Amino acid sequence: MIAVTFALPDESRDLVARLRHPQRGSNNHHLASIRGELAGREILIIHTGVGAADDCHARLATSLAQQSSSPPLSALICAGFAGGLRADVRAGDLILGENFSDPRLLSAARQTLVAAEKFPWHVGALTTELQTVETAAGKAALHARRDGALAVDMESAWIAAACARAGVPVLSLRVISDGATDDFPVPASVIFDQKNQRPRAGALLLWLLRHPQKIAPFARFVRGLDPARRRLADALEKVVTALAKAENLSTD
Repeated sequence: MIAVTFALPDESRDLVARLRHPQRGSNNHHLASIRGELAGREILIIHTGVGAADDCHARLATSLAQQSSSPPLSALICAGFAGGLRADVRAGDLILGENFSDPRLLSAARQTLVAAEKFPWHVGALTTELQTVETAAGKAALHARRDGALAVDMESAWIAAACARAGVPVLSLRVISDGATDDFPVPASVIFDQKNQRPRAGALLLWLLRHPQKIAPFARFVRGLDPARRRLADALEKVVTALAKAENLSTD
């Protein structure tokens, strides 16, 4: 079985909509999950939480360590949104995180995206940070500080480390939600309570009422997430299909 991790259900919903026979629940470590069939292959979608939530780390690590249960994981794809750090990495582009990916899975994903001829994509280093990088100036500084990393996320490093300890091959595949020159229209702490892992709808509404000039930029940002999410789901479906075919050939 192939697992795909996302921080939140909002990131995974386009992929979930493509599953056959979806079954929602949680495993015995209380990680929210959805099991279903994609491209003829059983997959498990896991929601890990945003960023460095220690309890999520521990639960995922324990869950992966006990994957001797049926069926075991053959691969895990760490997916979701990321912020661009290089000028040519734009909103909607796909990122293959070379430094957080198993070479075999990375090669298969590259071949798949090349063959698809429909996705703007890049391969290179990702950096995982503890907090959202909200300004263009902050992204430029991080790009320089992290030796030219293409993009930034908040989960790939610790998920890859958990997979390495469990012996599960991992692929980091992200889509850019905001480019290197884009400022966040609303502070991330207003949108989401990272400590308690929940959105702050009331705080967001109040903040926008106090900053009406940010309503239009925020609406544009949210609208831009829809095509990015669809593109990621398209790419994930193709990559899962390619990995399943490769595994079937190797077992024939």
